[in-house]
Amino acid sequence: MPDLLVIFQNLAGHLAQFERLLRGVFFVVGALLIIQSLRLAVMRSEQGSMHSSWVRPITSFACGVALLAFPSTTSVFVDTMFGINRIADPQSIFSYGSRFTGPINSEPARNLVIAMVRIIQFVGFIAIARGILHFNAAAQNGGRTIGTGITFVVAGVLAVNFPRFWQLLVGLFT
Repeated sequence: MPDLLVIFQNLAGHLAQFERLLRGVFFVVGALLIIQSLRLAVMRSEQGSMHSSWVRPITSFACGVALLAFPSTTSVFVDTMFGINRIADPQSIFSYGSRFTGPINSEPARNLVIAMVRIIQFVGFIAIARGILHFNAAAQNGGRTIGTGITFVVAGVLAVNFPRFWQLLVGLFT
């Protein structure tokens, strides 16, 4: 039976390839949303102002651009929430709050925590993209999912920059 540490390290080791795949998928979805926005804009201009508004084409275009340039979008969100446009290295979690990370002195435990932080960051990327897609859906169905989109984006940004979020938590409780 494989060790838990080995499982997490193997999973974290493959996350770089999954992240590149995810960026490719986000690029394609962003391009499709831009094409959809252009089609919606043409329909809106042909049918006139009585049929629909410009909200759907503009929102679809903005969400498509955000997914098309996903690394920059993530950087802007991280800069907005943390004031630093750089995503923290998973190993930096040990530099904050030695009282909380002090019990993790062994090398296998540190490697497990680093692997778990990498997985949390990867899930954060997915959450940000899902939030952007909820924003697009909010324009399609009258704004019912905008709160869900905000929640996914905020939680995703906190997960992507989890070491800095950990620093804020440690500062709050010490």
